[in-house]
Amino acid sequence: MCDILPIGPCISSFQSETEEGIKFVLKGLKKMNDVIIREKGEFKDFVLGMSLMGKGFSKNRFTFDILCRLLDQAGDYHLVVTWQGEKIPKGEKVLHQSKRLSYDGLEVKNIDPIHPKTKSLIFNFLKKVREKRTRK
Repeated sequence: MCDILPIGPCISSFQSETEEGIKFVLKGLKKMNDVIIREKGEFKDFVLGMSLMGKGFSKNRFTFDILCRLLDQAGDYHLVVTWQGEKIPKGEKVLHQSKRLSYDGLEVKNIDPIHPKTKSLIFNFLKKVREKRTRK
């Protein structure tokens, strides 16, 4: 397509395809999140979310790269693809390793399940409560 079009329309075409792809990926993630985390919907809704993600990633070759860049800006992340089927052996591929945490597949290794900032907030809250009680 870009061989026959001037460069301006070609770039805008790729940008709009990538934006549309990211929107499909996010819509799919939200749908899967609703089924797994919020327990809204059924298995078919989860599958629909997966298909929306696939549709988004297949828009063009830049969609996945842009999504990874957005995740980098958001903070540390660990991205793993796992698969298993009736006739497909179980497997997984780490696409991006977390810089802060160590993982064994999807499970965090040797780490306290409470984030250090959360611990600090809880500790400070409890400290203030104790101080108020001792003043009375």
